[in-house]
Amino acid sequence: QWLLLRNRLFTDGSSARELRLDPSQETRVALEITPLRRGVIVLGDLRVVLPDPFGFFQKCVPIDAAPRTMIVLPKRHPLPAFELPGGTAFRINGEANTNSIGNSGEFVGLRDYRPGDPQRQIHWKSWARTGRPIVKELEDTFCPRFGLVLDTLVDSDGDARFEDTVSVAASFAASIDTSESLLDLMFIKDQAHMVTAGRGEERAEKLLEVLAGVTPERRGEWEALTRVVL
Repeated sequence: QWLLLRNRLFTDGSSARELRLDPSQETRVALEITPLRRGVIVLGDLRVVLPDPFGFFQKCVPIDAAPRTMIVLPKRHPLPAFELPGGTAFRINGEANTNSIGNSGEFVGLRDYRPGDPQRQIHWKSWARTGRPIVKELEDTFCPRFGLVLDTLVDSDGDARFEDTVSVAASFAASIDTSESLLDLMFIKDQAHMVTAGRGEERAEKLLEVLAGVTPERRGEWEALTRVVL
């Protein structure tokens, strides 16, 4: 029974291939994987099956290779065209719902370097002329900031609905233009998390990679998530 089980684990399936190599011969093999669902897949513990000449037994030899990680992004749905309120004039309850970015606006002038100034704003010609670090001062620009909250708390039979929820969240994350805005993805995974994509932050694809790894939670710290959202 153990031999049959071992044989099924390592040789069953249409992808099984037989390679014939001479002693000390080397070859390169390409493998294809078709993921069945989203997630973070660690490709490790690869093995080569070495059958005996009569085909009665086989030996599994581990491959000495560093593990590789493959991220399977969530399924996305096409969304109808929509516009989110935004721009520098957009306000909620009298407060501007914008985020200030002080290193990407119009050129204002030159000033002495201050700790924390980005290196890319150093004006090298002025530094060479004056002998002290000089930086370019840029006008603050403003961009709208949006939030996407994913409810990860589900009951024992809600895993299918949770996958649908992740797909909807991924659809919005992939559709919202973050070239001139910021998008905060907030959720609970052991604790409250917030990942921001947009100008000066992570790329939009990072949100999809994060959504690939979220898991349903049976209990959550909603107070912590509330603090992140507010």
